[in-house]
Amino acid sequence: MSTLNITLPGDLAEFVEEQVLGGAFSSAEEYVVYLVASARERLKPTQNLKNRLLEGLDSGQPTEVTKDWWDKKRARLIIQSESGRP
Repeated sequence: MSTLNITLPGDLAEFVEEQVLGGAFSSAEEYVVYLVASARERLKPTQNLKNRLLEGLDSGQPTEVTKDWWDKKRARLIIQSESGRP
């Protein structure tokens, strides 16, 4: 495990200590690890979306999406859903 030293402003340090004293965490370190892990989990969907968008940009020639394109796409999807095809 790596060591990371951080300095918090007084009010934030007090808040961390309150969380520890409240009994939910055994130490300030445990609370900070929890916060960082939670932030990482929240960012995963965003990173996945970014990766999928980049894949889409590299997937070939662009398609102009117009009202007519959507109408045709919707009709194809309706036909597929009614026929049971994927």
